[in-house]
Amino acid sequence: IQIKTFLGKVLFEYEKENKTLKDTVMEAVKNGANLYRANLYGANLEGANLYSANYTETSTLPMFCKWSHGIKGDEIKIGCKLKTIEEWDLFFNSTEEYDTPRNTKEFNQIKALYNAVKAYCLTLKSFNNEPK
Repeated sequence: IQIKTFLGKVLFEYEKENKTLKDTVMEAVKNGANLYRANLYGANLEGANLYSANYTETSTLPMFCKWSHGIKGDEIKIGCKLKTIEEWDLFFNSTEEYDTPRNTKEFNQIKALYNAVKAYCLTLKSFNNEPK
């Protein structure tokens, strides 16, 4: 099974009899593969032990959103925007707009995605006793 980006670039390949995408992702994490921009849409990772994944560098969460999203260091990427939690909080508390108008379903998806990723980041920092 190959893990590819949305554009088709192969990020990791794993050969095993009766393999699953979950097995392939776990093997990629175990081998330190960079899965930034990996297309994991529809992947069932329930029960996957991704403990050894390096969450402080880059991580992509498999949540539905029209826009690509992920974590890179201390920044959250949504679409083409990469900001710290503080910068995203300022944006969501402002009236500033990019391409997606506020008060639309799509904007609410972006905000919901941000809130989920923010909670994920803060929980990991708390778990690792890192400063928030």
